[in-house]
Amino acid sequence: MAQIENLKTENKYKKTEIGEIPVSWGIAMIRDVCRHPEYGYTASAVEEPVGPKMLRITDIQEGRVLWDTVPYCRCPENMKNKFLLHRGDILFARTGATTGKSYLIEDCPETVFASYLIRIVTERQLDYRYLYFVFDSAIYWNQIKQKIGGSAQGGVNASLLSELQVPLPPIPEQKKIAEILLTIDSAIDKISQLIEKKKELKKGLMQELLTHGIGHKKFYKTEIGEIPKGWEVSNLGDIAKIRMGQSPASSACFDYENGLPFFQGKAEFGTKYPNATKWCNSPTKIAERGDILISVRAPVGDINIALEKCCIGRGLSAVRGDQARQDFLYFVINFLKDKLAKAGQGSTFEAINKEVLFELKIPLPPCSEQKKIAEILSDIDADIEQEVSEKEKMKQLKKGLMQVLLTGKVRVKI
Repeated sequence: MAQIENLKTENKYKKTEIGEIPVSWGIAMIRDVCRHPEYGYTASAVEEPVGPKMLRITDIQEGRVLWDTVPYCRCPENMKNKFLLHRGDILFARTGATTGKSYLIEDCPETVFASYLIRIVTERQLDYRYLYFVFDSAIYWNQIKQKIGGSAQGGVNASLLSELQVPLPPIPEQKKIAEILLTIDSAIDKISQLIEKKKELKKGLMQELLTHGIGHKKFYKTEIGEIPKGWEVSNLGDIAKIRMGQSPASSACFDYENGLPFFQGKAEFGTKYPNATKWCNSPTKIAERGDILISVRAPVGDINIALEKCCIGRGLSAVRGDQARQDFLYFVINFLKDKLAKAGQGSTFEAINKEVLFELKIPLPPCSEQKKIAEILSDIDADIEQEVSEKEKMKQLKKGLMQVLLTGKVRVKI
C-alpha cells in the first residue's frame, strides 16, 4: 500500500456546512454534479431468463452482489435502456434495514434496477469512485441523519439525494483518493473471500466429523441416520440443562453499564460471541459464562457463546452440557441449527419452545472422541476468528483514512 505513504498534511482550511475543508476545495450539491436521481423499474422477479436480470435491495448483501442468484424480469425493449445498469452507476436503498446505503456498479451482466433502488450517475467534474466513498463516509451519513433522523425510517428519495452536499477536490485528487481507498477495499475483499472458504471447509468437516466420527469403519442405522458403532442418540434435554430466557422489566434495562449485559436475541450476536449494547440490574433469567446461547425467536437456530454471566431475554435460551462436553455441544448444535429453524416454521411468528430444544436429537460419541472432534473444529474456528480480526483492522484503517482524505486533513500528492 505504497499510496498511503504518498500523503501530506494540510494546514489551510475554510468552514463549510459539511465541516472544514481545504481552501482550494469546493462544495457542490449532488443536483449540480450528477444527473437527476432515477427510480428503478417496477416488475415481478422470476427465476426463468425471460429478460434482463433485475437487481433488488435484497440482492445487495454486505456490499456484495452474487450475480448468479439475481433473478430476471420481463422488460420491454423500449423500456429496458432506461433502466439498464452501467459501470459507474451508484445505487441507493430507498427503504428497509439498509436505507441510505449505496452500492457501486463496476461490472455486471445485462441488468435493470428495481423500484426500491435509486440510481445516481456522475457528470464529468466528479469521479464516480470518489463519490461512492463520500457516500460511505460520515460526511454523507451526517446529512442523511439530519434530514430523516437517526433511524432512517423516513426513507431516502430522489429529492433528498439531490440536496446533499459533497466536498469537491480537483479531479486528479479525487482519483488518487479513490485509488487509495480501493486498495484497502481490495484487501478487505480478499480477506472476506478467505473467510468464506474457511467457513466452507468447516462446514464440510462438521458434516464428516459429526456423522462419521474419527476413524470408524462400522456404522448402524438410527432415527437420525447412520452413526458410528459406539455412539448414541440422545435428546438434548437428557444431556444438558436448558434455560429459556425471559425479558426483564423495561425499567431495569439501560443503554449504559448498570448490572449484567442483557441479550435479547440474534440482533446482539457476533461471529461467535454476543456484543453487549444493553444492561440489566434486575435480571429474571441468567446465563453463565460459557453457556451456549440459542436464538429461539425469528431467526431461529443461530448460536453464540456467553463470554460472561448475562441476562437473557425471551428471544434466547441458554444450554449447558452435564453429560456432554460443552465445546462439542456447541459444534453439534451449530450443525443442527437448520433443524431448529425448520421446527420454528409454520407459526405466525417463527419461534421454538423448550420442548423442541429438549427433544432435539444429538449424535453422542464417547467423551474422548467428543474432545478430539471439538479440538479439530476449534482450530478452524481460531483460524476464522483471526481472519475476521484482520478484516476488522482493515475496516478501521479504511474508516480512518476516509475521515482524513475526504475532509482534506491529509492531502494526496499529485
